[in-house]
Amino acid sequence: MIKEQMPENIGELKKLIERYETITLKEIENVWTEMSHYYDPMKPAYLVSRKLTGFGTTITCNVCQAVMDDKDEPHCGKCVCGKQLKDCLLYPYNKTYKKIIQAKTPEKLLVAYRKRGEHLKKYFKDFIK
Repeated sequence: MIKEQMPENIGELKKLIERYETITLKEIENVWTEMSHYYDPMKPAYLVSRKLTGFGTTITCNVCQAVMDDKDEPHCGKCVCGKQLKDCLLYPYNKTYKKIIQAKTPEKLLVAYRKRGEHLKKYFKDFIK
């Protein structure tokens, strides 16, 4: 039997959860205003989240960055979130992921961050003791 390798990005996951738990409405509002010229009006929270938390792409996600290989591709087999690319977007993560993308106001984005942090903390409780 092959022993499973311990994920290499648990520290980054802990930092991300802490960020989701501590980000302020003022921070969100400031970036929301700053980014208003750039984002898709149907998905304003996407670029705001990308800037504030690295949300949404392997290029900006600190959890992904911690397991990048020499070709700048995430080595998902070493990731706490899954074994293959985009596992982190699938069940059980997709509900809180979508809430962040779908947030239409800074207040809703703050609620979505808190729920995402809560979900990740609960789901990964064995890793983040």
